[in-house]
Formats: sequence, C-alpha cells, structure tokens
Amino acid sequence: MADTFDYLYTRYKNKYVKNHGQAKFDTIQQKVLKANSIKQLNTLSLQQRTDPSQSDFGAAIHSITYFIFSGGDTCAMAEFIATKHWDETVNYKYEFCDEASLYLKGQSILRRWHKSI
Repeated sequence: MADTFDYLYTRYKNKYVKNHGQAKFDTIQQKVLKANSIKQLNTLSLQQRTDPSQSDFGAAIHSITYFIFSGGDTCAMAEFIATKHWDETVNYKYEFCDEASLYLKGQSILRRWHKSI
C-alpha cells in the first residue's frame, strides 16, 4: 500500500542506496542509532507521552556533527531512519501516532528536503 510510512521509507531507502551505496546508508544508520540526541528525543517522547514533530527529528539530526554539512539526500535519509527508529522503539508500544500521521511525517521529510521517491 502506497499510503504508509514504511512504503515511503523503503522507496526512499532503495533510491538512496542505488545512488550512494549500501555502505553510506549503513554509516548513516549507525550514526543515527548511536546518537545521544536521538536517544534523548525518544526519552522526551515517552516523558511527554506524545509524538515528536518532524522538526524535532530534524533538529536532532542536525545536532549530530556528521550531518551538519551533509547534503539533502543524506539528511533526508537520516530523518527517515530516526523516525522509523522512533516508530519501532517507542510508538509501536505506546501508539502516540497513528499510521496516517506517521505517513504525513514521511511526506514532510520529502517536502522539507525537496525529494521525490
């Protein structure tokens, strides 16, 4: 189904890997998943019992040194990874955000970085 966050994530990831390689994707994923700013964002989401905005994800990504001077493709991929990570580690259990809202977050990433899938 085309109206899901996972659909957007998978399409963008496949396009990113095709253009930049699996090794670059793996590096981005590692940087995002190990970042204190992402851990703090997930903790704050639990404490406030709400979903982070896409701006929150963007701010968390841009606080990671690796992404400060990265291009739009890489930053968009990082935001997708961070959002997916939040969905799989926080949202799956507490359901702060429904699938339609999650899909809108994915669309927001694409619009912010002027990307298509």
